[in-house]
Amino acid sequence: RQSLNQRWSRDDPSAAAEWMKPFYGSANSDLLETWSEQDPKAALAWAQANLEASQQAKEWPGLASSYARHDPEAASVWVGSLPDGEARVKSIEQLAAAWDDEAALTWVRALPNPVERDAGLLSVAKARQEKNDFTEAIAVAATAEPDNPQRQEMIQASWRRWHGQDPGAASHWLQSAPLPA
Repeated sequence: RQSLNQRWSRDDPSAAAEWMKPFYGSANSDLLETWSEQDPKAALAWAQANLEASQQAKEWPGLASSYARHDPEAASVWVGSLPDGEARVKSIEQLAAAWDDEAALTWVRALPNPVERDAGLLSVAKARQEKNDFTEAIAVAATAEPDNPQRQEMIQASWRRWHGQDPGAASHWLQSAPLPA
């Protein structure tokens, strides 16, 4: 059944979504994920028209990630229109990680809500850490709110990972780094 759903989701996602609509669950999430990789706008439109608010909230972060890979600017407008709450924060995280460039940082830094801004900043920092761009990961994480414990955790995790890969360079950087308080 899973492979049939996956094939149908890939070949005709709209028809598959309509057929599975009464059975919302993991199969629908898989379908939306597959569909959003091909056509995030269509998957998003279908989810907005056919899913209940609680179901939408579960799907928004994954759709934000897919949408960002196709059209990050449009995705940022859409995410900015989501209602306040956990789904919006998670969508910001996913969008920022998938977008991960200077435009993403500009967008995240302009977010007025400090919780959302920090979520986006730390998501970009993690994406850069995963690309082994440790100085940039640390620099981005350092711009999060000073009282956010995740800020310090990201800085430390980035440095530890860097030190594990290149102890000499990490130690040299640490000796001259303008470390945040």
